[in-house]
Amino acid sequence: MRTLAAVGIFLFGSVNAYCQSECNDLLRQGVYNRFRELSTASKAVEVHDAICKAYSEYQKDTASGSVKASYKLFSGEAEASAEKVRALGESMCSSSSSNEAASNMASKASDLISIDALKEYNQCRQLETEKNLRIATDYVEDTSLNGVNRIGITLRYTPPPGTSATAYPKFVGVQMTPKNAFVCTGALASKKPGTAFDTAELAMLCERPVAKVAVASLGEPGAAKVHAPAATLLIETAAGNIFRHVPAIVALPEPIPTVDPIGTVVAFAGSITDQTRLPTGWLPCDGRPVSKAELPLLYAAIGTTYGSGTDASGNHAGDFNVPDYRGYFLRGLERGTATHPLPSERRDPDRSNAGQDVGSPQGDELRSHVHDVTMTPGTLIGHDTGSGHPGLGTGNQFIGVGNMTFKTIGPNGGVETRPKNIAVHYLIRVK
Repeated sequence: MRTLAAVGIFLFGSVNAYCQSECNDLLRQGVYNRFRELSTASKAVEVHDAICKAYSEYQKDTASGSVKASYKLFSGEAEASAEKVRALGESMCSSSSSNEAASNMASKASDLISIDALKEYNQCRQLETEKNLRIATDYVEDTSLNGVNRIGITLRYTPPPGTSATAYPKFVGVQMTPKNAFVCTGALASKKPGTAFDTAELAMLCERPVAKVAVASLGEPGAAKVHAPAATLLIETAAGNIFRHVPAIVALPEPIPTVDPIGTVVAFAGSITDQTRLPTGWLPCDGRPVSKAELPLLYAAIGTTYGSGTDASGNHAGDFNVPDYRGYFLRGLERGTATHPLPSERRDPDRSNAGQDVGSPQGDELRSHVHDVTMTPGTLIGHDTGSGHPGLGTGNQFIGVGNMTFKTIGPNGGVETRPKNIAVHYLIRVK
């Protein structure tokens, strides 16, 4: 994987694979930013590794003819269809990634790419083919804070044959939002607005001020804390404008406490009919839809494992669901041990595909067993042949001792197999 480094913008007169591959980098960065938006991962390398791991699994399944409908990402915190995993993997995980692969990724996996990156990619390709501007983009990331903190830009212009210098496009200027979002140095940053591209290359490096201590976004109480706000860099030329947007560097979630971490489930012996009697920061495990904005740490802990925010009627009423443990006993996940003889019988939380991850339910079952029968004289075990007398018929074997009389062994028991138990409410810590 190529490390996130400076942003470069190149302008050429003809379209070739090199230029297009630079446009392709915008899509890769867009994937990293999209998973940050979804709070699935904060580091670019985490996103890259998760996608390539799923793609490797997809390739193995393809070779064996057993491709699954979808593949898990981030240890099951997210998943993507086989089509999307292939599109992402061919562009991001292959050393021979092509322009066709990038275009396919933009088409097949657009929901896993940030909207800004898709716009920048389409603009990049358009400027290449229509305006002879070729744009290459790289990003430098602050690995301690997990966000882009530097953009480096290089502009090149190679005019079409026969074009005079007076026809070269003019440089209009550089703008940024918010003001002073970047500190830029270099020939491009100091170039006088209104002058033409009179040199083969112009470059500048833009540093992004990053606060060591995160502050509330926009200064609003309760707003997300950020080390740097979202920012947009605009390079204006007579041939076309070039936008580069970088998301806010959001403060990482507070470390999960060692006592009762978010997502902990406990048994509660009190009544929860009156919601005000619930312990502060806890909710019942009843499958209810909840908001990611209101419970960001719970979402970081369980994601959409138990649903994507639908209520009992199937209506979308939130971003994800708390687990529904009503009527269930809890059992420790096997995790490769031999304590569970048939883990393949577990299902995904939505009761669809086979699953062996946290949250997978399993139906009840009675273990296979036999009954021994002690026979005494005058006892018959079997079935009447239909003539009113005991006898041997097809599939009806009779075993008796002495003078035989009928002895009936009938069903006995309840509607389920269970140990002695006491009902409690399962609660989950949500904040």
